[in-house]
Amino acid sequence: RRHTRLQGDWSSDVCSSDLLLIISSCQKKDKAKTNDNSPKSYDFTINGKIMNIRDQRFIIQKMSFSNITSEKADTGYLKNGTFSISIKAPEEALYQLMTDDGATFLFINDQNKIELTGKDGSLDINNTSINTPANSTLQNLFNKINTYNSELAQTDEAVKKLKEEGNDSLFLQGMDKLNAQVGDFNNYLLNVFKTTSDPIIATITLGNAIFPDPQQLKPYLDDLSKRFPSHKGIAGMVKDFYASNVAGGSSQNNNDQES
Repeated sequence: RRHTRLQGDWSSDVCSSDLLLIISSCQKKDKAKTNDNSPKSYDFTINGKIMNIRDQRFIIQKMSFSNITSEKADTGYLKNGTFSISIKAPEEALYQLMTDDGATFLFINDQNKIELTGKDGSLDINNTSINTPANSTLQNLFNKINTYNSELAQTDEAVKKLKEEGNDSLFLQGMDKLNAQVGDFNNYLLNVFKTTSDPIIATITLGNAIFPDPQQLKPYLDDLSKRFPSHKGIAGMVKDFYASNVAGGSSQNNNDQES
């Protein structure tokens, strides 16, 4: 079964999420959860100061999680470690900054003025930051996901070796440990999903959650649609999910009943 993950890919066997993730276009927070400091428009200017990087071009592109072609990219130039670029944006979204050297950084346009600082040209998440509320949450989320992915990958590899060695007792213990780690990972992600008021954060957490059956995503997607009803990116993603999964799931259910 296909699965798509934001950061890393630790297993093709245990389970999967068929949510078309991330890199995604999202939109305004719902009115009930939007505070007075939120922008009236999502046009934004991003100013950057990056240390130890050569002069070069860069692009900023809005990412999409529905089955559509990539958005048009805005191009800028980084000189003496600084840049500034203004971008028209109809809604809150996930954006990717990519330099000519191939370094990339993901951010959210949750404010009209965004300040990026980096310690080097790698744009590594641990050395680069944008101190707006959504981006601080995004950075913490990515770090947490990376930590979980690393732990899951290590356990998954150990379990596979035990299976190859035919050590059934230790293999079962390893599977119990792996399932417990998956459960902790899901609980963390779904808790963030339920409590966040930001559509981008909600979508990223849901897209990284692990579901044995894609049909288990349906109530969460319905909740996402209700919380952000005018969100075009979410609407497109949910439509794609139902088009590619519900029909197949219904067909499978009918076959099970007939058998």
